[in-house]
Amino acid sequence: MKIAIGPHESFDQIEIPDRNLVGVYGPSSAPEHDEKALLVRALEQPLGRPGLDDFIADAEDVVVLVNDPSRATPTPMALEHVWDAFGTRQVSVVVATGSHRVPDEAGLSYIFGRMLRRIRPCIQIHRARDDEEMITLGRTSRGTEVAINRRVRDASRVVVIGSLEPHYFAGFTGGRKSFLPGVSAYRTIEGNHRLALLPDAKCLKLDGNPVHEDMLEAMEVIGEENVFALQFVIDGKRRLASACAGELGAAFAASLGPAKEIASVPVHGLMDVVIAVVNPPMDIDLYQSHKAIQHASLAVRDGGILILVSSCREGVGPSTFHEILAGVENPGDVRAIIGERPYRLGDHTAARFADVLERVRVCAVTDLPPGVLERVFVEAASDVQGAIDRALGEVGQDARVLVLTDANVVVPNVQVRDPGDVGV
Repeated sequence: MKIAIGPHESFDQIEIPDRNLVGVYGPSSAPEHDEKALLVRALEQPLGRPGLDDFIADAEDVVVLVNDPSRATPTPMALEHVWDAFGTRQVSVVVATGSHRVPDEAGLSYIFGRMLRRIRPCIQIHRARDDEEMITLGRTSRGTEVAINRRVRDASRVVVIGSLEPHYFAGFTGGRKSFLPGVSAYRTIEGNHRLALLPDAKCLKLDGNPVHEDMLEAMEVIGEENVFALQFVIDGKRRLASACAGELGAAFAASLGPAKEIASVPVHGLMDVVIAVVNPPMDIDLYQSHKAIQHASLAVRDGGILILVSSCREGVGPSTFHEILAGVENPGDVRAIIGERPYRLGDHTAARFADVLERVRVCAVTDLPPGVLERVFVEAASDVQGAIDRALGEVGQDARVLVLTDANVVVPNVQVRDPGDVGV
């Protein structure tokens, strides 16, 4: 069977024998609908808050928090619809970068689209390492120091524009994530993300997830009384599938059902080979693409093969995780090394990457130099079809193969049909 996997020009189409192909799964697509009507309905029926006009009626200034280019959030549509409501108030639009790099002009164009020219004078970029811009508010019970962008803390009203999708250790993005890590100090992000080393920090899991619960505690310290949230879920065709508005926690909670429905796909049994395709904007670097490895690994049997397909067009990304893996003789040493010293941001990525590498073989088709991949125990391949053919040749004619498109977003929910069905 021939399968189009685009959109990268080098990753256009693959072919897998019908006898081997178990399925091709990506985020599901919502029925055809009017996306703007969803947004309007959400704003007209806010959860736990008055309407946006009433909410900002007595505000002198408004801060709008938006996602950085690593999320496919419909920010331009949202801004276009709500901008006039701000009237003559002083408005700052803060790009909630967390610990990610400052977006360049292309990144700003991706975030703001047709609204960029109109709102450019209002745009400000959060810089997590700029301590002068941060204000410390308290500490969570797990010891995370809560320090956030002073401009956000001092605003009369804060309007959050965010989106929900699975996250490999926070459970889901969205909601509280606009504040932590979005506009938090580097030390706050580091304190929270160290909890990702714990076993209950899992994709799709919120109850008992220490990262999520620490984020919620941080929001209690920050306070949500002056926050109005717009929370979106995007479907497999990059269309708006769900919109909720109002109180941050309520809008987040109401979006979880649609997010699970879009992103979680049932997979019967474990696979010999899983192909994880990463689409823009998540294909920006290996750090972001690693999330696809985490998702895809859930469906690979022990000793199986995972093939990552991602341009990684801007390189490795934050280098800490790569340096740790490149500095050990085998992946099994990573957690021991991390445990011997104070946590550094990126350690959790290295640890989870190593966990996968201990269990399955990872091959990657990217724009990265082969040596960059091989130093972290990832086999480099020059083309997708060649990697697939080689994997099938090694596993044998009965190999079970799964393709995950948009693998940074879709999460396989593996259902073992009987005790013997664990992949062959």
